Amino acid sequence: VHVEALKKAAIPLRDEIYRNTPVNEGDLREDLAIRKSKFQEAHAHSAIVGFKGGKGHRAYIAKFLEYGTKKIRERRFIRSSYERTKGEVERKYVEEIQKIVDKKLLIKN
Repeated sequence: VHVEALKKAAIPLRDEIYRNTPVNEGDLREDLAIRKSKFQEAHAHSAIVGFKGGKGHRAYIAKFLEYGTKKIRERRFIRSSYERTKGEVERKYVEEIQKIVDKKLLIKN
């Protein structure tokens, strides 16, 4: 349940990155996703907003666009999206957790 709240809270960030991803890079925007982190410690969970990797995906291009290379200027589309949406993501997370708490309280009463 906690992970679902994290995923819902990450939607504004995903949407902002989608809007800011350079479109001349093929289907990179289509590879954008929110997923549960594979690495978890003692009840600590996280949701990751990022580009799918692996065969058939173009995630490797995102780092070149974000940070630049000798031949490609940096675009900062991921970091700037995070800066613009971090407050909204935090508010959304609190809202989602509050919904869960309210629902649990209603069930107990």
